[in-house]
Amino acid sequence: MASKQMQKVATEVQTVLTGQLQIGTSATLNNHTVTNMQLMKSHSWSGIFFPPPPQTITSHGGVARFIHLLGNKGSKAGVMYTITGAVTVEAPYAVVLAWDAPSNSRLSPNRLYGVLAPKSVIDKLTWETIEKELDKAGASVEINDKVAKISVHANLANNPKTEMAGLWANFQLIP
Repeated sequence: MASKQMQKVATEVQTVLTGQLQIGTSATLNNHTVTNMQLMKSHSWSGIFFPPPPQTITSHGGVARFIHLLGNKGSKAGVMYTITGAVTVEAPYAVVLAWDAPSNSRLSPNRLYGVLAPKSVIDKLTWETIEKELDKAGASVEINDKVAKISVHANLANNPKTEMAGLWANFQLIP
């Protein structure tokens, strides 16, 4: 019995030493479009936002930073923001970013899901649908929408120095 406990402790120590243990997700979203991005809604399946995602991400290089602390199943959450690219596009667009950063990424991989679509389409998405897509996703998102003239590049990776998963996302115009 004691040897199983010692083995478990040794595994946890190794996990911490190799930077596999995470205490949450630190998000940095960069807006390189010509209009402000507005928060539509956020959702947390496991964990809590602290501080909450900002209501506005300013245009021309505005940066939003927030943290999502893990719950009993890791840091699993999502945000929806309005975004406008090409001035000629009549319908406003919106973007969804959802992530799953388990407390031990060695046992279960980080996942990141993203979608960019007209706001009317995003408005119809449920968090249940988003979670199903997230559960099948990899750790990065690459979207290039030639109609909206917006690109989204995002990834979710471990940061052993901070014991946080790092979510980095860039939103920019496509010429």
